[in-house]
Amino acid sequence: PNCGDALPPELLAAALETLQQQGEGGGLLGFPLMNVRITVIGGNFDQTNPNPIAFRMAAADAFNKGLREAGIVLLEPIMRLEITTPEEHLGDFVADLQKRRGIITRTHSRGKNTVLDALAPLSELFGYSSAMRGLSQGRATCTMEPSTYGPAPESVLEGFV
Repeated sequence: PNCGDALPPELLAAALETLQQQGEGGGLLGFPLMNVRITVIGGNFDQTNPNPIAFRMAAADAFNKGLREAGIVLLEPIMRLEITTPEEHLGDFVADLQKRRGIITRTHSRGKNTVLDALAPLSELFGYSSAMRGLSQGRATCTMEPSTYGPAPESVLEGFV
């Protein structure tokens, strides 16, 4: 085995291709990875019989070991909401958004209505239009668009591990 020389290009290419496939495949949970940096620092190989398959297997093992050691942060989509409601229903919407892990970023008046700008996880917003009608007797409106990703609660991650 040789560990002092540079890796032959075909072995390095095999390792890099496997690492890229592992990242695109989502690693341990099966979701695409974000903001991951991998550095190949070397490897042992037999100069008389370099084996790309063995290098692929070693790269996959190293990838999974690195993810386990680094820890996993599962990200969930966060939506930007704009809710327009008559003022008498404002408290109901604030309480409902808090139950849904929402964060109110701004409130302001628009005519006789109050507008709530908020951020909330998409997973908490399924069925929200029905809930919104119930909270306001059908008088509120809501627009929703993707905003960013944020760490999911530990309880959500535990469901995958």
